[in-house]
Amino acid sequence: MRKLTKWICVMFVMFFLFFAWIIISFGYAFDGREYKKSDWFDYYYLTPSLIRNAPAASENATYHVRGGDEHQNFEEEVVWSGVKDVPRAVKELDAYLINEGIDVETEYKQGAEYFVLHYNDVVVLKISDCMGPCNRF
Repeated sequence: MRKLTKWICVMFVMFFLFFAWIIISFGYAFDGREYKKSDWFDYYYLTPSLIRNAPAASENATYHVRGGDEHQNFEEEVVWSGVKDVPRAVKELDAYLINEGIDVETEYKQGAEYFVLHYNDVVVLKISDCMGPCNRF
């Protein structure tokens, strides 16, 4: 009987910790974060593999994640600054999305948007997912 009580207590604690971790991690990303690759916890926890495996446009990358509500999108992006050859970087990122099987038009209809943006010496790869009802057709 004593072993059973210990086992039940251990399971309760594990159950509690698991749900506490879910609640904390859910709120962690929705607050919005800006981080670098050197912030290993944020980088490996928050960065989707599509962005993590993207060809780097420069060594200077900043990652962003922003949550939304029913009227906003959940956004994840990487911003490379100091890009030496912007047209080449944009072309490589466009090809990367195609190689990953991403059809921008189809994804848009399903509520996800993929962008490769650029200005001056900055290149951005951005993913925006619809958080609420997406009435796109």
